[in-house]
Amino acid sequence: ALTPQKNIPLFLRSAELLLKKHEGVFFLIVGDGPLMDDVKKKARGLGIHRRLLLAGFKRDVQNYIKALDVFVLTSDNEGFSGALLQAMLLRVPVVSPTAGGAEEVIVNGETGFVVPRGDPTAIADAVSRLLEDEELRRRIVSRAYSTVVENFTVGRMVEAYTRVYGEVTGGRIPVGKVPE
Repeated sequence: ALTPQKNIPLFLRSAELLLKKHEGVFFLIVGDGPLMDDVKKKARGLGIHRRLLLAGFKRDVQNYIKALDVFVLTSDNEGFSGALLQAMLLRVPVVSPTAGGAEEVIVNGETGFVVPRGDPTAIADAVSRLLEDEELRRRIVSRAYSTVVENFTVGRMVEAYTRVYGEVTGGRIPVGKVPE
């Protein structure tokens, strides 16, 4: 969604910085929302509009994620991001600010990059590292994929919730049974 919390202007400023070092890079924003016109104006003002595709809302977003060299999330605040997990599962390296659950999913420099919130230079630098270092990218993608499969599949999350509920209730409510 192109809403204020997603901080798309930060993405655009990062893209502007990245283009100074990597002239051939293209950028993709998937989503729609009330800020679409503002995003178009900002991209034009930064001179990056010719290197940016605004794809709009897509139901098959996974196909777009798979086509990326790097997935970048720029949200100011975010719950536990399913999009980050999806990118990691699709073997696309991720860069995300310290927002929401990013640090629960990403081990900085090992399964992706976590950068300070609101810092376009840090985002551009992390993306640049991933674009320039194929071995780093391969290593991060492999570790990220393993992390998601081992810790964030539905079955693993159900097991974790079951343990937490058991601890909270002192084991008094068996899983699968509703108290009468």
